[in-house]
Amino acid sequence: TKVNSFALSDTLGFAGNKYRLTLGGRYQMVDQEDKLEGKSADAARFSPMAMAAWVPSPDLVVYGNYMEDLEPGEITTDTDTGDTGMSDPRVSRQFEIGVRKNWGDFVTTLNAFQITRPGYYRTNSAAYIANGLAGKPRGTERNRGVEFNTYANLLNQTLRPSFGIMYLQSRVKDYPTFADTFVDGVQVANPKVIAKAGIEWDTPFVKGLTLSSNVQYFGKSYQRTDKAYAFPSYTLVDVGARYKTKLGGKNALTVSGAVENLFNKNYWQVQRGQYDRSFAVLGMPRTYWLKAELEF
Repeated sequence: TKVNSFALSDTLGFAGNKYRLTLGGRYQMVDQEDKLEGKSADAARFSPMAMAAWVPSPDLVVYGNYMEDLEPGEITTDTDTGDTGMSDPRVSRQFEIGVRKNWGDFVTTLNAFQITRPGYYRTNSAAYIANGLAGKPRGTERNRGVEFNTYANLLNQTLRPSFGIMYLQSRVKDYPTFADTFVDGVQVANPKVIAKAGIEWDTPFVKGLTLSSNVQYFGKSYQRTDKAYAFPSYTLVDVGARYKTKLGGKNALTVSGAVENLFNKNYWQVQRGQYDRSFAVLGMPRTYWLKAELEF
């Protein structure tokens, strides 16, 4: 797979830069070749991009943007026969509106978004191969969401709390399945609600030592588009530490470690497979890790 692109954009400012308009795009070229089957799937297009922003004051920005992207086709494997196939490049589209407000020590952002991309006819279907539809785009996957985030720098920037929550609605329409049928329903593996909170603290008693903790909540998700086989929500807690110093007065050394899933929560994760398929895996148990980084 070869992906080349040429991008060009320009930002215009009006009324003392209070109103800003960015226009541009990318000319994208995707070249895919299946050397085993002697097939190719090439595409080229101009993918536009536009963004508008209203900046009434330095601490407030209201914005909206639209982007398109030419994505390389997926390489799929038929789990029954082991045959591989290659879908055609597809176009995804993203629209977002949002507002960012700086309250001094606190910053808040609120945005709504929609991302759409097509599915594709099964690449290894004999019927679709015969009529030339194998790997061609078909149906739609749509992800709509609202996201709120806030973070702060407190106590002379030594304490940094953060919080974020997202509500996500993922649906498929006229979407191809592995059984060569077409379905409407929810997209598998995507929970409706995801929330995360974290905090970092630069300790005053040990210079260069930072302690941290994170809490993550993942809502209920489904393993099938008809909402069968629901998997319950779960919450994970992580703790960690980072120590940064200098060796010989110049080379920066950072040693960090963490305990993930501190309370050893047992949970299932639903992971998306190909087409409408998905599978469940056991979540990671309590996990310890340690690493060191040296800058020189």
